Amino acid sequence: MLLRSLAEPGPRHGLADRARKDRASDFATMTHTFLARASALALPFLLAAPAIGQTTFNRTSPAGGNLSELAYWTTERVFVNVFNRAAPWWSQKTTSSVWQTSEPLDVDADGWVRSLRSEQAAGTLMFRDSAGHYPDGRYHVTYDGDGDLQLGFDAREVRRSPGLIEIDVSPSDAGIYVKLVRTNPADHLRNIRIVHQRHLSMTSEFLPILKQSVAGYRELRFMDFQRTNNSPIREWSERTKPSSYTQDAPGGVALEHMIDLCNETNSDPWVCIPHMASDDYIRNFARVVRDRMRPGLQVWVEYSNEVWNSLFTQHAWAQQEGLRLGLSTSPWTAHMRYYAQRSVDIFDIFEQEFGGTNRIVRVLASQNANPWVGEQIMDWQNAHQSADVLAVAPYFGGGLGDPATQFQIQSWTTEQVLTYCFRDVDASMDTARQNGDNASSRGLRLVAYEGGQHLVGWGGAENNTQLEALFHSANRHPWMYVINLSYLGKWLRSGGTDFVYYNTTSAFSKWGSWGSREYSDDDPWRSPKFLSMLHWVIWNKRTW
Repeated sequence: MLLRSLAEPGPRHGLADRARKDRASDFATMTHTFLARASALALPFLLAAPAIGQTTFNRTSPAGGNLSELAYWTTERVFVNVFNRAAPWWSQKTTSSVWQTSEPLDVDADGWVRSLRSEQAAGTLMFRDSAGHYPDGRYHVTYDGDGDLQLGFDAREVRRSPGLIEIDVSPSDAGIYVKLVRTNPADHLRNIRIVHQRHLSMTSEFLPILKQSVAGYRELRFMDFQRTNNSPIREWSERTKPSSYTQDAPGGVALEHMIDLCNETNSDPWVCIPHMASDDYIRNFARVVRDRMRPGLQVWVEYSNEVWNSLFTQHAWAQQEGLRLGLSTSPWTAHMRYYAQRSVDIFDIFEQEFGGTNRIVRVLASQNANPWVGEQIMDWQNAHQSADVLAVAPYFGGGLGDPATQFQIQSWTTEQVLTYCFRDVDASMDTARQNGDNASSRGLRLVAYEGGQHLVGWGGAENNTQLEALFHSANRHPWMYVINLSYLGKWLRSGGTDFVYYNTTSAFSKWGSWGSREYSDDDPWRSPKFLSMLHWVIWNKRTW
């Protein structure tokens, strides 16, 4: 009854009315008790997660996850070879502490430094700003070629021999620093690998901790992994390759790695095609997926990400192209029509390369808060006839980040914020239901490409430190577990199907608290959003 009373619509005369603390003390007690008991249910599944990833456990799951961006400063641990997350090289000096000079670096086709000028060095970092959340102990640094590396910050050299340096690491916020101070142009130093000694015998490129965290997800969406927003990529030659010196690159992680991860976790890859990608890029992309993806999996294909969102350059691109092609004289209409038209072009290329649509899920994405946008996209040149799903992002709580009310909200308690969120779920589900009806009437099903809480300041409110701390507190509170479970249940009851949570692991900041966990090694029992997704998978297991 308590959950029902909080879910019922209340007065909407202002934010304070929506955040009444009715029976908050009782609710807090109930939630803490329930979460403690429910956590025990997850333990067998967490321990079995690596094995689960190799079975059909997740093939009937309603859940998916958006992986976070891979960069030297992000907190999701992905690769056995941690050098895959190394920062782009900084040109430095061997004889000074200057962090970055203006001198260009001579690099080969994969980005490895081919030669150095007099007194020039090249530096890079990994695990910066990680608050020490990566394994300590002995690491092996191996490489090919002739040159000299120095290691520092969290790393201390223990011994070295040709092609091998052993280091001891004591994790902190500084990270592992690698400095190339000499390389032989005739046999330049390359193929650096940094691997913890406990992982030296592993054949997989991916850490068990990553595969464990996504074991229950049917789809892995790679929007951030590919760095889709504002992508500069146009041609296939510009892509990141598995042989690239780092996967912290403008094109995101190599496609081959993404498909291999899905093959190992038995998950469907959800890929986002860069908004400026040529037909040749798309065709080559489709061929790699077709030839590398294991039987039984399907690739979800989406044109860019949130093309309706004017914050991203893909919106301006679609608007420009729509006007150029004469699809409309209205910039807004032109962008929607171009998005629909280009999406169908991409679907057609994939269908040609795959010889049909059995292994493809064709995604048209729209704005959850404005169902009219989805209608325009689906109906332009009957795009819905070439698609399988309409995808939206039914976030909740975003209204609390409004700069106009930030000073009112910053005085709220954490429980007031969470009570507001509980009720705001209904508003999100109202429009989701409309989107679902619109999709169903055109033969499509409704999915969530992203979703979850949206507690973040914007329009200047992101710089309000009190508001930021309040939102972080709400995301760490056990109530968020109950809110998320209620939210996910209402999504299914509103006609939604697959729900791809945003996101799997990322640190909280003024830019949002998106991660279901903040760090890969967080205690899952203290991660209410992660636990809610895990339990939702278990309790909504469809037919397995």
